[in-house]
Amino acid sequence: MTQQELVEMLKALNAKQAETIKCLRVELEEAQAVNREQKSTQRVITNALGIAKGGLQVRRETQSDFEMLRLALQGLLSTIHKNESEAEAMEQNAAINFAHKILTLTEKEAF
Repeated sequence: MTQQELVEMLKALNAKQAETIKCLRVELEEAQAVNREQKSTQRVITNALGIAKGGLQVRRETQSDFEMLRLALQGLLSTIHKNESEAEAMEQNAAINFAHKILTLTEKEAF
């Protein structure tokens, strides 16, 4: 092989290496772009998970508040029923006492 042929072979090899380097740079840029997109997507997902977690916490707190409200309302309803029962009993006692007084007066008048 002559020196000129070796020079031509080296030039061809350098050209192939330059093309390979160019292709590798393009692939690297594409990989970096994909990596940026993945990081962006990961941030969006992380933010969404944080929001969902916060929403669940609010929901738990709201459920707890509703449960306390439900129990308070049940207690109030129970008290109302108790008061109604007591009022009915008082009315019945008053009616019985009134009837007893009428009967007592009637008996006294009869004898």
